[in-house]
Amino acid sequence: MHEIHSYIYRGSIYTFYIVLTFDLAILEQTSIVKNLLLEVQKWLYARGLSQWNTAFSDYWIQTEILNQHFYIVTQGTTIVATFRLLTSDPAFWGEDDASALYLHTLAVARTAQGQSIGTQILDWVTAKAQSDNKSLFRLDCLANNPFLVNYYAKYGFQYVRKKWVQESEYVLYEKTLS
Repeated sequence: MHEIHSYIYRGSIYTFYIVLTFDLAILEQTSIVKNLLLEVQKWLYARGLSQWNTAFSDYWIQTEILNQHFYIVTQGTTIVATFRLLTSDPAFWGEDDASALYLHTLAVARTAQGQSIGTQILDWVTAKAQSDNKSLFRLDCLANNPFLVNYYAKYGFQYVRKKWVQESEYVLYEKTLS
């Protein structure tokens, strides 16, 4: 269990305090992970974004869980987010020997929006990558999603390039870790 205590500030005024717990997903959570991914996928599609233009099969989710790629994020007893971490990503980044941690399939429950959970996940993954002695933290997003393009740039990710994957154009970002 990895616990992160997050203090959220708006300007210089303290607004709220939440505790998030990060754990590897387990097989018994397959349906929870799938439902969360489908919820966010439908929300994205309703906004004209096909970030995930694939079906999330139980088999794929279970394989990723068994490979210890899927994490769940819990606030109290409620699962509020899920994401995957990979140590290589040839589909997006090609075959390279970079010492990197790759973030994929980040989904925050719609009921948990507005609590800076996405930012806290990025903070946690940054810390994990550093503790795993990775030199880079990499991720991607759809090129036609201006919110995420700006969000990741503001967080400190550097634009690397655009790449077409499965008929969609993505922006590849990385953050150098010290």
